Amino acid sequence: MSLNKRCLLVLLSLLLVACEQQVLRPVGQYQPESSHYKIKQWSIDGRVAVQIPKDSFSASLFWRHRPGEEVLELSGPFGQGRTVIEVLPASVRVDDGRQSRIYHQPAEAVFRHYFSIAFPVHALSFWLLGLADPAAPVVLNNNGFVQNGWRIEYKQDQRVGDVFLPRKIRLSRQQTKIKIIIDQWKIR
Repeated sequence: MSLNKRCLLVLLSLLLVACEQQVLRPVGQYQPESSHYKIKQWSIDGRVAVQIPKDSFSASLFWRHRPGEEVLELSGPFGQGRTVIEVLPASVRVDDGRQSRIYHQPAEAVFRHYFSIAFPVHALSFWLLGLADPAAPVVLNNNGFVQNGWRIEYKQDQRVGDVFLPRKIRLSRQQTKIKIIIDQWKIR
């Protein structure tokens, strides 16, 4: 391919990316959208940064939610250290590329074992949508809420079709801090 054709392809690619620019907005006063409870299947691509006492890490994050199933993929730069976690009602499967293990324990215990963090995976599937888990008490505040001992703060939203969904989320509990940036939502 000639240099001119390559340059033209690069320019066209940049133009397409510019045309698909996301509509972002900062979150002012937190307002839960009850219509988001109707979203039953979704997936996200993004990034996560975790800070815990004596350690921190960041990873690319893919999460697919279906009723009764959560699939998370965490990986470092260029897919290094890829770990796939599949949470089903009666088991959790963890595949770290070297071996695949099935645990018959709550997902929180498995996450504590692998990542030194015990967070409610079921609740997080609601929190990512900007919602409180309807099965647990919640205390609302200006930019989010407190639930299950976690403080959930929404920093930025993005337009996804006809709705706005979270883009930047901060979770904190005691000395644990988690930042999630969602680059892309897919709603089914």
